[in-house]
Order: sequence, then C-alpha cells, then structure tokens
Amino acid sequence: MNAKRLLGGLPLLLLALTVTACTPTPSPTEPPAFDERVEVEVPTPAAAGPTGALISARLQSLGVPNAVSAADRRIIVNLTSGDRVVNDSLFTVAGNTSIRPVLETAESGAEQGSPVCAQTAFTDPCLSTDPDGVLLSLGPAVVFPEDIAGASAESGTTEYALNLELTEQGETALTELTSAIACDDDADPRLGILIDGDLFTVPELALPCGEELGSPVQLAGGFTEEDAKLFAAILAHPGIPAGTVITSRS
Repeated sequence: MNAKRLLGGLPLLLLALTVTACTPTPSPTEPPAFDERVEVEVPTPAAAGPTGALISARLQSLGVPNAVSAADRRIIVNLTSGDRVVNDSLFTVAGNTSIRPVLETAESGAEQGSPVCAQTAFTDPCLSTDPDGVLLSLGPAVVFPEDIAGASAESGTTEYALNLELTEQGETALTELTSAIACDDDADPRLGILIDGDLFTVPELALPCGEELGSPVQLAGGFTEEDAKLFAAILAHPGIPAGTVITSRS
C-alpha cells in the first residue's frame, strides 16, 4: 500500500504511530566464484561419495571454498584457489598414518625376509627406507590410522612443525611402547612414522627411564608453512582409496 495515500486519508492516525527503524532484510550470501575445476576418478562407485566428502574436508581445512558432486566413479570438485596452488596430493593421497618401533638397520630385504611396509598388514613386521635412503626393519604398528584423532600445523621461530593428535587408545599404546624403550638399553631408540606404508620421518627418542611419549606427537622436521598445512589437511582426513586419480584439472 502507498504510504502517502495512507497518511493522506487517515491523518489522525499519525498521532498514534510509533516510528521504528526499518532494518533491511539481508541479502543472501553470494556463492563463491569458483576459478578451478578438478575431476577425480575413484576405483568403485561406492567410494565416490565418501571420497568426495574427504576431499571437501581437506580443502575446507585449508580455507579453500569448494563444492563437490559425485556420480558413479566420478567426482567433480569446483574450488576457489585464487593465488594459491592446491597440491594434487589433496585429491589422491590416502594419508593413512601408523607408528612402528624401529628394530634395527637392515642389511637387505632378502636377508631380513620381511615384506615392505606398503605391502604388509599393520600387525606384521616389515621393511621401509627412511628419507635418507637407509633400509630399516620395523616392528608391528602400535598406532594405527584409526588412532589419529587430528593433525595441525604449528608455527615455530623459523619453521613449522606438524602435530598429530591421538585417540585415547592410540596414546595408551604409544606411551607403553616409549616407556619400555626408554628403560631398555638394548632397544633401538627410534620410531618409524609412516604414511601409506612409506617412512615419513624417523624421530629418535631421548627419554630417561620413567618417562614416555604421549599425545600430541610433534614432528619438527623443518616444514615450510605450506607443507605443514598440507600434511595436516591430509593426515586429519585420511582414507582416500588407493587407485584414486585426477583425470582433468582446469
């Protein structure tokens, strides 16, 4: 109804009116303007939905707006990367973390008779090469992928560290192992932290007998900010199935 007509036709009503501020109705939030499209293929149709959710969660943890759709074995990811380079590993790396005790430096795989860690069960001993190219014999895992409760990047003075949060079960297993190592003069003082069966880092424990390592586990490997945040996003949201590939990116 026209306000002038109302006031002109009923002038006496003006005395009874209370003037209130009019709050404009907020406009709907504008959807983000996507500038990149990534198409991903998973091994089975059943994996498409869960994998799409993991990819979206990883991108969100990095502050990257995204929209994900999945159909059959195909996942379409629209995202706003801006000036950032979104690493391919966010879409394809499983990110399954495990922690194993280091038993000894191995002479060769044939002499040890153990399979490589990437091809064996978590409960079996295995072999893996550390980042310096040294072959190590590792015991059964004490911390499994389901024991990782979260991951985050932490800023230091000149570099970044990576923190792994453990579940109660994972922390209990780690404290039992590290307290035993601390009091055993013959035990190898190293731990093997593996991602998808490959040794990511091999920290050496410096614990006096009676002390132990709990949660969070801090990996101070001289990470850049970009790398620490990338690893944190992947390890906090593990489980992308093997065989997942990027089919196009534009």
